[in-house]
Amino acid sequence: MASKQEREHNQKMAFIGCILCSHLGYSETPAELHHIRNGSTRRGDAPVIPLCPNHHRFGPDGFHFLGRKAFERKFGLTQEHLLQMALAKLC
Repeated sequence: MASKQEREHNQKMAFIGCILCSHLGYSETPAELHHIRNGSTRRGDAPVIPLCPNHHRFGPDGFHFLGRKAFERKFGLTQEHLLQMALAKLC
C-alpha cells in the first residue's frame, strides 16, 4: 500500500498531464500513470510517468501496444528521459 507521500506525489504527476504530449507540443492532455518497471521491480515500487491513454495503452502510439523498444525508437525518448522531464515539471 502506498504511503500518503507516495499518493500525493502520484497525484502531482498525473496533474501535470501527459509528459510526451507536452514534449511533442500538443495541448495539455489528461494523464494516467505508467509504472516504469525494470526486471523484478514490483509495480507499487516502480517510479511513474504521466501518459495520456493514447501514449500509455491505446492505439499505435501506446507504450503497451508498441512495447518498450519500439516506443523508445518511435519517439526517441526512453522512459527514464520522460521521468526526468516529468520530475523537472514538478519543481
